[in-house]
Amino acid sequence: MYSTLIRPAARCMPLLLTAACLAGCQQRFSFKPAVHVGSTKAPVIGLVFVPQEYLALQARLEELFDTHVLFDPGLSADAILQQLAEGRWQFAILSAGEYLGATPRQGVQPLAVSICPNDRPTMHGLLVARKDSGVNQISDCKGKRFAFGPAGDLLYDYAARAALNNAGVADSDLARELLPQFVVSGRLHLGGRGAEVARVVAFDPTVPAGVIDEIAFARLPESGGNVIMGPSRDMFTIIGSTLDVPDQIVLAGAGVDPVMSEKLRNYFIKRIKDEPKVCEQMGVRGFVEPSAGVLETARQLVPRKTG
Repeated sequence: MYSTLIRPAARCMPLLLTAACLAGCQQRFSFKPAVHVGSTKAPVIGLVFVPQEYLALQARLEELFDTHVLFDPGLSADAILQQLAEGRWQFAILSAGEYLGATPRQGVQPLAVSICPNDRPTMHGLLVARKDSGVNQISDCKGKRFAFGPAGDLLYDYAARAALNNAGVADSDLARELLPQFVVSGRLHLGGRGAEVARVVAFDPTVPAGVIDEIAFARLPESGGNVIMGPSRDMFTIIGSTLDVPDQIVLAGAGVDPVMSEKLRNYFIKRIKDEPKVCEQMGVRGFVEPSAGVLETARQLVPRKTG
């Protein structure tokens, strides 16, 4: 009889403990408004509705501001900038491509840009060709398929197209893709980046060239590549490179408390580099002050919106 009564209670204990923890957290922050951080990244569904890349960061920011920090995912970059401009949200973390491709909003200010795994605040792409493809320079890409990364990506789309165009290869000079998923742009846009592009160029005989970022290329083994283990650097010829572009950017909204804004800026620029778990999840080495010149140069790569 006793054990019969205990079992249901024991099964409820995890839920009761979770509720108690949440209640304690709520009590701690009960009189402080939450800080909202916009992001286009998909959240982890569960007790914490936070993108996986920001799980460690959220805990640090709640310590920093001594209140709830809510990551508001699911909106486009344009919608996030609108929220920032209207003062509904305080901050956002976007890719540089998302920020530069969105409609500029008055009052939205860059606070910091990420240091890439190459220990610089920018990185560039390498235009590569399979060694046995007969493509030895960028102009040889005319009439051929070319592997881009995701459509709209600052490096894998816009910077790569600019490098091709500057070498005399217009978008219309590339072989047009006929599959339904590529019919709008006519270009071969892969869903992934470095490793996926490298594999397609190395092993798909119909795709002789593509773009790989410098970091992903350096991570390939020097030699010994094969279809099972993946490609190696000696399977490619580097035929060109893109401009250097930034990766991630932290933004402050219009009307945000200057003390809060400075506190966040100092955290990203001075402290985050010493927090390996946060950096690992975000895929960065740290953050630095944004360069207006670098951002403006990168903005020129993004096609102007029409209509």
